Formats: sequence, structure tokens, C-alpha cells
Amino acid sequence: MFEFKKIAIVLLVLMACTLFLGVVSAHDPFPPEIKILSPKNNDEVNNIVTIRASIKVHTAVDSNGVNFTISGPNKYKKLLRDMNTNDGISVKWDTSNVANGKYKISVSAKDVDYEYPGVKDFNVKVVNKKIASKIELNDYSIGSNKKTNIIATLKDKNNKVIANKYLVFKINGKSYKSLTDKGGIAKFTFNAGNGNYSLNTSFLGDNIYFSSSNSSTVKVSSDTPYLSLYDVVGNKNQKVSIKAILKDSKGKVLKNKNINFYINNKKIKTVKTNSKGLASFNYKINLNGGNYTIFAEYLAKTGVVKSASTLNVPQSSISLKISSSKSYPKVGTKVTLYYRIVNNGPDTGKDVLFAYKFPKGLKYISSQAPGLKKYFAKYNAIGWYLKSAKLGTNLLKLTVLTKNSGRQLLTPQILKTATYDLSIAHKKNLYLTVG
Repeated sequence: MFEFKKIAIVLLVLMACTLFLGVVSAHDPFPPEIKILSPKNNDEVNNIVTIRASIKVHTAVDSNGVNFTISGPNKYKKLLRDMNTNDGISVKWDTSNVANGKYKISVSAKDVDYEYPGVKDFNVKVVNKKIASKIELNDYSIGSNKKTNIIATLKDKNNKVIANKYLVFKINGKSYKSLTDKGGIAKFTFNAGNGNYSLNTSFLGDNIYFSSSNSSTVKVSSDTPYLSLYDVVGNKNQKVSIKAILKDSKGKVLKNKNINFYINNKKIKTVKTNSKGLASFNYKINLNGGNYTIFAEYLAKTGVVKSASTLNVPQSSISLKISSSKSYPKVGTKVTLYYRIVNNGPDTGKDVLFAYKFPKGLKYISSQAPGLKKYFAKYNAIGWYLKSAKLGTNLLKLTVLTKNSGRQLLTPQILKTATYDLSIAHKKNLYLTVG
């Protein structure tokens, strides 16, 4: 269980730092003011387009986030949203399956304290020029009636891996469709009796890449050893154990055999099997969130025996929504502050830590929240810990008493997770104006 003394240590360091609270004069609510950062109006774009914007709001963007509505030729229409404006505003638009031509992008958002949205329109021209693709595929030697993952790698003509594209595997009268991972690798599971099987793998292409295909042979024999490789889940910078077990065709473990390990198409290590047929090593994950392929091979008399599994690096998308029960309260008023940790996934956020130091104008009264929480009177701060922030919303309710007039900072000083998360940064300061 997480120990709150760790939070106390963090807060102690935090309290030693000087916090600059910017003084901003109060003004009437207004619609969000949106500025397009990139691409510029009438720019030519292609491939994966990152659309970036900045926004000025009176209080905060409402729960619908910032909307990017894209329309163009052939009645094309697509809505993209950035639900977390704390880390900057951006969305990614995949143009691989849209026609070349002119597109209108309308960016809109509403302030929680204003009825009408702010809107900014601009145009871009999609100009995709196709480039060649290729599929790297090897022959396989596998055991009879042994489930084996077979892989293929999709690359462009410059040997750059291509992620998030479907490959179609055809073998023994069946078809298998698989999406390439971060390393451009797609895989499927094959299981058959003795024989030689022709494997054809194809990529249909899109507006960015030409189609491609490749063929290989899968040799299935009852004399072929079997290599088992385990799936692994671990956070970025975490050490995990990579394991494979080698057995002969009769199930007897094979010791003192060299197993080559690859992760994300890069050779990591060669390890000998022990007396139990196990080859294992510790690996520190230095990959960003997503799925990657672990690949192992053993050179047997019957050919190269291969196996593949998945390395999953969890990735969360945590944002913080702050609101209050009263707008512009008077001095001496009880106010409830709502801190909503929203996780849009795709994975659970692990070991989420929140810490907030109350400004001099707010007095802590009470709090309600799931997980572990504690108020540290010595530092006039509260710590909140969630072992797992699942997809959806986790709510912290703080009841405070307003003591002084002016703008009181509501933004927490710490919000972090052990899970890989690009969106958790909370860069915008939010205030409660006390009259």
C-alpha cells in the first residue's frame, strides 16, 4: 500500500519552493479566443497531419473539449476532439484514406461561463503522393499442431516502418487480418499438421502507400522443437522479465541452447536455456506507450524455429477538470471544489498522485474521494492517491471556506502517474475569484 509519508516528503520539497501567483484583473465572461498555430491557412498537407491551436478562455473549456470539424470533397466530414486542453491543443488527422483536394477545418470550443462558442476556420490542401511499400517476411519451421505466432513487417521504400496498417495473411485456405504495431509488425497465430504451406501476405495500400505483397513457406514437422514466448506488460522505464521456453517435439526441455531475442525489430540479447529449458533476462522498457512485438529464434537442425509475443506498454490519457459550487463567492462563504481526474485511456492509469497546496485565501474544511487521501495541516496541503485510475472519472470534493478576497489558485502543484501519459501535464492555472 502506498505510504502517505511519501506524499509528505514530496509536499515538503514543494513547500520549500516559491510559488508565483499571477494577478489577473477580473472581467466579464467572453467566448474562447482561438488561434491556429499549424498548419497555416491554405497550406499543403499530407500523411498524418498534426493540427495545433492555442486558446484563451475566461474560466475553462467546457466538457466537450475543443472540436475540430473537417469537411471536404466527396461529402467528407470528420470530427476530432482534444478533451484535455491542459497540455496544449492538438489533434492528429490521418489523410491516408481521404481524396486529395481542399478541406475546411473549423475549430470551436465553449467556455463554461459563456453561452456561445468561439470559432476559428481555415483551409488546407491535401496533397498525398504515393510511395512504395514492402513487406518483410521469412520462412518458418514450426512444430506439428503447435500454435505459433507468425509475423511480417511493413516498411516504406526508405525502410521506415509503417504502423497502424492492416496486413492480410493467406495460408491453408484461410485469411487472417492483422494491424501493424508501433514497430510496423503484424502477426497471426497458425496451427496445422505436418506439411509445407505457402503463406502470402499483402497490404492493399492507401492514398499514401502503394500496395505490396510477399510470400514465404511455413514448414510444419512433428520433429521440430517448440519455442514458447510469453506476453509482457510493463510501464515505460520499468524492468520486466522476458522469458522463453524451448522443448523438443516430444515435450522434453532443451538446455544450453542459444535463443536470440528481438524487441521492436531490434536484437536485444542472446541467452542460453537453463536446465529447465528456460531462457530469460531482465529488460528495462524504454519505449513509449503502445504495443510492440517480442521475437525469439532458435537455430535447430530442422531450420530456424521462431516465436513471437506482445510487449504492451500501457498508455493513459489523464486530464483534470476543475469546477466549483459557487462563482464569485463572498468572503466567509463555504464553497465545494470539484477535481475530476478523467482518464480517456486506452489503459488504466497506475499510481496517480495529486497534491494541492491551499492558498492563503482558502481554508480547508473537509474532503471526499475514492482511493487514499490526507490533509497535511503543517503544509496546508492535501494529497490524493489512486492506485488505479480506470477509464472514466474519479472525483475529489474539497469543501473550503473563503478567507480573503481576490483570485485564489485552484490548480494542483502535482498531478502525475506511473503510466506513460503525454496528456497529464496541467499547464493552465485556474482561479476562484472571491469578492
